[in-house]
Amino acid sequence: MNDVKENECVQRLNHSFQFCRDLAYKSSSSFYAGMAQSPTDKRDAIFSIYAWLRLIDDIADDEALSAEQRAAKLRKFSAYTQEILCNSCKNNSESKENFWLAFYHTVHHYQIPLEYFSEMIAGQEQDLIKHDYKTFAELYDYCHHVASTVGLMCIHIWGYDNDPKSRQMAEWCGIACQLTNILRDINSDRKSRHVYLPAEFVGKKELTSDQLADIPHDLLMQGISTLIKKTEYYYQNSLQLYHAINPDSRLSFLYIMYKYKTLFEKIRHQPEAIFKPIKIKLNMLEILKLYFVVNMTRLKSR
Repeated sequence: MNDVKENECVQRLNHSFQFCRDLAYKSSSSFYAGMAQSPTDKRDAIFSIYAWLRLIDDIADDEALSAEQRAAKLRKFSAYTQEILCNSCKNNSESKENFWLAFYHTVHHYQIPLEYFSEMIAGQEQDLIKHDYKTFAELYDYCHHVASTVGLMCIHIWGYDNDPKSRQMAEWCGIACQLTNILRDINSDRKSRHVYLPAEFVGKKELTSDQLADIPHDLLMQGISTLIKKTEYYYQNSLQLYHAINPDSRLSFLYIMYKYKTLFEKIRHQPEAIFKPIKIKLNMLEILKLYFVVNMTRLKSR
């Protein structure tokens, strides 16, 4: 009887991981390709985290609800997540569905600190009510919540040398990637009344979306240039994390960071492109180069 129950548990867990795997494949081919560079167990673990993150995004992006309703829903989801992680999902019928079993297994197996999850949700909730940033310190805090926490989760799964300096670099990797997204989306974010460019970068005490439209172009470009320099700093001081990660997962890190840094370099070399109607993205040649770099690194590491 115990063997039967154990087999049922294993089957449910495998089904949960398969759900996460399918979701990652359907939702983000580039993310899937990057994570596929890691061993199957670590890849699937990150897919379970991805499934949890996707649900948060779905809540935050639900335009059928007001910002206040979405924030309330995020708080409820945060409480439910903590309940699952701090207790057990075995006796909760809802948690047996979809990604929860895989997520629970991943968090406990890899001993991921629970505060990363509450910080992530807090960052998403903040984004619903805070639309502009006075200082870079404020922006850094936001980036830490919505991006650095993901990097910190990943290194627990990939395995790393447990050095505090490595955790700092994982935080900075998240900052660099999120600032890249912010730079790319400055123009489109303005349409949704979000301004992530710190007001202090253009000599202002505050900078709303309406005020951003009135900033002289030269002054605006100076502010963007300052943000570009900040982003470059975090790339330069975080990429050595590659050597602190377990060798079997380094290529996943390389793939993701090379992709974001290549995108950043396009912005750095042509910041005016931010204001073009077509969003900046990697072209086919750059994607092929990305695969080439990763595969060459794999061959050299053998």
